[in-house]
Amino acid sequence: MATKAQAQTAQPGAYRRLISEPARARMIRFATGVSLAMALAYAGNWPLSYLAPMLSATFLALPLPAPSLQAGLGNMLTSLLAFLAGFGLTVVFLPYPLVYALALALTLFHIYYYLNRGGALWSGVMLLLAVLMMPMLSNVHESLALAVLTGFVISSWLAVFIIWVAHLIAPD
Repeated sequence: MATKAQAQTAQPGAYRRLISEPARARMIRFATGVSLAMALAYAGNWPLSYLAPMLSATFLALPLPAPSLQAGLGNMLTSLLAFLAGFGLTVVFLPYPLVYALALALTLFHIYYYLNRGGALWSGVMLLLAVLMMPMLSNVHESLALAVLTGFVISSWLAVFIIWVAHLIAPD
């Protein structure tokens, strides 16, 4: 395989052939997806709008195929259920610190076990974020936890939508 300098001196455009077509499609998908996420996040300016570009960038950087409609809707539902579960765990057990510590340890064990056994990355990330963030936010004020829950769910749903759009713009 030729080096960059050899390809540039040999003929113009030869360097472009050093990058494979799937890699080029992933680059275009990443660039357009993150740009679209940034534009929508700053245009909408909802609380925690910066999370949509971060989640989009995280999942567009992975060499994963386009999610099907069922998988995308499942990811959206998983985001909502994960944060509701984290909030519910916090509301029920946080007033009892010893019980909460045991419930949190057991919950984290099951989440890590699920991820290590090949569970879905999206649901594992959302569960970890919800279970680890909600107690801290609920200690400040319960409405703060609800506001973060709402902002996170909106951002994660927008990230799933952007991943779909980016795969439509630059398919595999």
